[in-house]
Amino acid sequence: MMILVFAGEYFAGPAWGGELVLKKEPLFDRGLNQSGGSCEGWFTVPDGKDVPDLRDFQYYFCEGFYSFHLDGSAGTEVTLFGEFFFGKGQGFLSLKKMDDRRVWILDLEKFPPNRWTSVETSPDTGAYEVYYHPAPAFEKNISSIKWGAFSG
Repeated sequence: MMILVFAGEYFAGPAWGGELVLKKEPLFDRGLNQSGGSCEGWFTVPDGKDVPDLRDFQYYFCEGFYSFHLDGSAGTEVTLFGEFFFGKGQGFLSLKKMDDRRVWILDLEKFPPNRWTSVETSPDTGAYEVYYHPAPAFEKNISSIKWGAFSG
């Protein structure tokens, strides 16, 4: 007899609304950290699993910048913070999906500051609304992630 147990916090199927996949890109083409290992990697966050401290991400301390993609149904919302424990002092970016297509954000600092901006569906990404509160080096310092409605 086989018994299967699924840990709910690790399941991120479409019925849950999706997942955020954060990517750490090397700052320079060298792609190496001081220990000689790769400094590029992915960090997957299932819908509903808040991450108050991103230092558990293997590549957190590597020099580089973040990009991400977000899967889920229309209405899925997530906020990335430049400070641990959802602090807003080092900037934040809040995103709400407007359709069921994957959203790709390659440049976290490209949005107009301190206002909601709508982005239409294109061949590369689904439609979304985004609020960006800038801070120096925000795209290099993502430190926590929170799901749900944005509370400015």
